[in-house]
Amino acid sequence: MPTKARPQDNLLNLFLSAYDDKTWANATLAWLDQQQDGTVELLATRVDGTTLAIEHTLIEWFIGEREDFERFKAFLAIQDDPLLVTPGKIVYVNVPRGVLAKGQAWKRIVDGVHQWLRTHIQALPTGESMQTCVIGGGVPDVPLQARVIPEPKFNDHPIIRRYGSVKQSDDAHLFTVPVEQELGGETFEELLNDLAASVEHRDWQRVRALDERLRLAVNRVTAEHIASGFKRNYT
Repeated sequence: MPTKARPQDNLLNLFLSAYDDKTWANATLAWLDQQQDGTVELLATRVDGTTLAIEHTLIEWFIGEREDFERFKAFLAIQDDPLLVTPGKIVYVNVPRGVLAKGQAWKRIVDGVHQWLRTHIQALPTGESMQTCVIGGGVPDVPLQARVIPEPKFNDHPIIRRYGSVKQSDDAHLFTVPVEQELGGETFEELLNDLAASVEHRDWQRVRALDERLRLAVNRVTAEHIASGFKRNYT
């Protein structure tokens, strides 16, 4: 079945804007996989008639990130439970990466965490703590990171995220270092701490500004990174 337009299509536009000394920036684009199943993703044609076929490449922050995030999405629905609203405090609950591993009872784990939060969320201590979600029935316990921040005006659901170490490729620094340079020397950690603080203070204007700043930096470096790698490996 042919695909539909996707957000990652913008990466290919960025790639062409930087590839081969920007000689493909004004190429005519034909999104072939949106017209016919099984074709390459994009065919670009320059004004001189030269063509370039492109197939989408998976880009991940760490090895296995896409698969892990797709599984993690099951936890995000928990955030919408009206029984988990915490008046007067912001609650972060972090589940470990990889908790929904192959061979595990995924639904029982997600439902177990959900029920545990219903029972314990109002009693979580202020500050940072580690909590053990006991599910039972042969299902392993789930270690949860919790962070509770008093905020009198807050009256909303918990924020569920992931935590844990990740496996990066040996050349990951080739991507992260240029992005931090695009950020003016600010590290990922510094920016994310700033973003977290803005969320805690409900400064949504700054949250949007920081998100846009990071997105533009990543997009610029991604386009240049893909273009240089493509040129090195295939030309």
